[in-house]
Amino acid sequence: GHTSFDEIRRVRDVLAERGKPDVPTTVFGGEPDPDVVAGYAEAGVERVTFLLPTLPESETLAKLDELAKVVTASG
Repeated sequence: GHTSFDEIRRVRDVLAERGKPDVPTTVFGGEPDPDVVAGYAEAGVERVTFLLPTLPESETLAKLDELAKVVTASG
């Protein structure tokens, strides 16, 4: 499963409470779901990467189009 959005917020809150600067956050291999991507964004995540399987060129391009739609739909 994916990291809890609440856990990401908790870490950011602890940093703030201790007077530490916020840190850029990237999720590697995120779930390609618009609601999940939107949840990460709301939790302050700056980047979400997706895993892309090795496929023939036409299938890879189609998969990239699908991922672009996920990102667009997430807001």
